[in-house]
Formats: sequence, structure tokens, C-alpha cells
Amino acid sequence: MNTAETDTEGAALATPAPGDSPSAVQARLMPPRLVGALMALLDVVAVVAATAAGLFIRWHFADYFEKDLQVDLQLLAVAGLAVLAVNGSLGLYPGYGLSAPERFRRRLLGVVLVFAVVAAWDYLLQHGLWSRVVTVGACALALMLTPFLNDLLRRLLQASGRWGVPAAVYATSPEAVDEVVHLLRRRHELGFVPVVGLLDADSGRTCSVPLKRPSLLPRGGRGGIEHVFVYMPQVGPDGWERAVDRVAAPRIYLIPNLNGRRSLWVQAMDLQGTLALSHSDNLLDTRKIAIKRVIDFALAVPLLVLLAPLLLTIAALVRLTSAGPALFVQQRVGRDGKRFGAYKFRTMVPDAEAQLAAFLAAHPASQVEYETYRKLRDDPRVTMIGRLLRRYSLDELPQLLNVVRGEMSLVGPRCYLPGEIPDMGGQEEIVLKVKPGITGFWQVSGRNRTTFAERVEMDVYYIRNWSVAFDLYILYETVWAVLTARDAY
Repeated sequence: MNTAETDTEGAALATPAPGDSPSAVQARLMPPRLVGALMALLDVVAVVAATAAGLFIRWHFADYFEKDLQVDLQLLAVAGLAVLAVNGSLGLYPGYGLSAPERFRRRLLGVVLVFAVVAAWDYLLQHGLWSRVVTVGACALALMLTPFLNDLLRRLLQASGRWGVPAAVYATSPEAVDEVVHLLRRRHELGFVPVVGLLDADSGRTCSVPLKRPSLLPRGGRGGIEHVFVYMPQVGPDGWERAVDRVAAPRIYLIPNLNGRRSLWVQAMDLQGTLALSHSDNLLDTRKIAIKRVIDFALAVPLLVLLAPLLLTIAALVRLTSAGPALFVQQRVGRDGKRFGAYKFRTMVPDAEAQLAAFLAAHPASQVEYETYRKLRDDPRVTMIGRLLRRYSLDELPQLLNVVRGEMSLVGPRCYLPGEIPDMGGQEEIVLKVKPGITGFWQVSGRNRTTFAERVEMDVYYIRNWSVAFDLYILYETVWAVLTARDAY
């Protein structure tokens, strides 16, 4: 099973509690149509607000245009209707079953298409309300508002246990059922809440969900189960066919035994009755690497300029509150195993390594913690200002210089120390094919709550499933993680 995609918000609250019956769990979930309607309403609010902001700017800075309230209202109506039509056709209401990067990609595509419709409507009717500058500004505002509002709604529903639809798991043993149940609970943002396990025969063994025969499965409809996950890794094609025929649910998801493989952008093909899966290794394509480099440079340079006052302030605070330089340069391993100096604001005392060795020798429990996570929650070496910088990831801002120099990317695998390479379980050959990132998939998927092995696994997952949309999603989630200081120390 693919365990690379750790949940981004802690334990799922929309899963059955001990003693909960499947019917009780189903009753707690909000109907998908109502969730979709709420999401659609928020999309209309976001797009109409962005469009109204664009019109306000247009009239404020171009007084020579004649204001026409009726035309303005027509334009707002077009924007609202367009977002309903576009995002509805993209399957975003409510979007159950979409991975977080794919959902984010569709939202970005939807906003761009909506404002293309708005601009085309204005051009065809020759109202002259919409300029290119206003279009870009309103579109940028909507690109921020639509994912934010819908993510906020999703998180609120998850926290109250009302997000998702009931799902069944069909497998050959209770242990196999538990594997899939564990995965679905970790990936609770997909919206599948496992409420029952299905077996070929009765079993008295324990399982994390109630066990039933497929013949006892409530069919689709009100109170029924429409989504069934089939996991039978040791069964051949004929066994799969029999299982699918026996379950006979409206939505069946076949899970092959492909642990940690490429999965995010895989597409199915029909070769005259034979199933084929297509996938591209994007980060090994020189053209895609060039696109990633252009994006890195285009974002890093403006960020350095805008953040210059903040960077200077932090540097002064580091110097004033503890002895030593403001910047700390540490040798890290980059693409193709090349070493480089990664810049960070100093967050520790000058003799940090010596203090660490002495502290771990005197505290065996901390030794185990450090070997597992490569971090200490209560690290005695961290300075007062250093704790604040680490909590909000401000200590990593100087790495924008590494991005400009081409040694790092904004998004990528973890920036590993030379001494950590032997502990990567043979995955270093894959991880070191690309540049490390300031942020990455592991930072938004549990951060310091993840073990070292899990971070390596998530880095491999990121490389095998990379896309521009995946990078944009990680940057978006990084903002959430930094603002909430989630799992940071």
C-alpha cells in the first residue's frame, strides 16, 4: 500500500469512534449535495468579490469611462454563473476522491477559465470595462480566495466529522481491510469514510471496522454505500473480476499492490480490452526542469527584494540576542550528490554540535527521539530568538539566495546532510536526482511529526509524481503550515 501521502491536518475526526455503528457514522456525514452547494456558494462569493474589486479599480483610476451600474451587475452575474458552470464541470462540487494537488490544479484552472469568459463577454459586447491589468489583478485575487474559502470549509467539516461519504473495503482478510482503512483515514481529505469491511467468508477476527459479507452490503441510494475499495494483492485477474462482479457497487476502486509507486498523474488506457497505465517522469524531463527553474527564479528574486527589510531585522535580532554570526552556512547534499553551503539564520548557540553530543549522552530517551526524527522537541541548543524563527520557518528565508544561485528550488525534497545519506534506505539515488527545496511535501504532511524514514518516502513520492500544480499546491499549503506553526519546533 502507498503510505507516502500522510494527512496534512492530524488525525481524521470523520472516522468511526469505538462503538460507533456504520449507520451512526453515515448519519453524521453531511449530504454531498449540500457540501457541493456550500462550496459553490463560496466560489461565487470569491469570484464576484474579485470581479467587483476589478471594476472598482477600473472606475477609480479611469474616470473618463461612463459608469453604468446595470452593465456592472451583468458582468458580476456572468462571473458568478461562469464559476458555477466551470467548476461544476471540473467535478469540484464536492470533489470527493480528488487528491489535494489535483483539486488545487482544477481550482486554478477553473479561475483562469472563468476570467477568460468574463473578458470575452466584455470584449464581444464592447463595454470596455475590462483591461488586461484589471483582468490579471482580479484573477490573482480570485486565485487566492477560492482555494482559501473552500479549504476553510473542508477543514471545518472535517473537524466536526461531517466531511466525506461512507465507503466499504473489500479484501481477502481482516488485516488487508485494516491496511486500506488506515490509508483512507490518513487521506481523509479525499472524503472516503470507511464504515464496513467485506470478506468472502465470515471471520471472528478483529478489524478496525465492522466485517460483513458482500451480500449484506447496503446498496447505493439513501443510506446505502456507493463507494467500495477492493484490495486483493495476492489474487490474479480472474479473482479481481469475480470480486468486482460480487460487490456490484456504483463506484469501485481497485487498489493494486504498488507500494510507493507513481500514482498521482497516472492515466488509464484501453488497448482493445487490455488495461495499460501511462505515466511520465516529469522531473527527469529537461524541458520540465527548465520550467521549474524559470518559476524558481521568477519568484525568488522578487521575494528577496520584498523581504529585504524583514531579513535585515532578523539578522540584527540574531546578532543582538546571542554571540556569533547572523547567518549559518551548513554543508548539504544537492542534485547529483554535489555539496553546497545552505544558508540559514543561526538559531543555535555557537558550539551546538558539542552540546548535542553531551546532551544525548546524558539523556538516552532524547537519543532515541533524535535518531527517529533527526530533531529534538526541547533542544537545549536553540536560542530564544531561534525558537521563534523555527516555529514560523523564518530561519530558512536566506535559502532564497541558494534558489537564485541554482543550488536549491523553492519546492523539492528535503535538504539532507552528508551524514544522513547512508540512512536513506537506498532511496538516495532517486532523491538526489533533483535539487532540494526550501519547502516540500513532507513539510506540509506532518512536518516534525514525521519520522526520518517517512520523510524520505514522501520525497520519493514527490519526485515520482511531480508537476507544476503539485509545486503550487505545496507552496499554498506551506502558507497554511507557517501561519499556524503546525508541528514546528
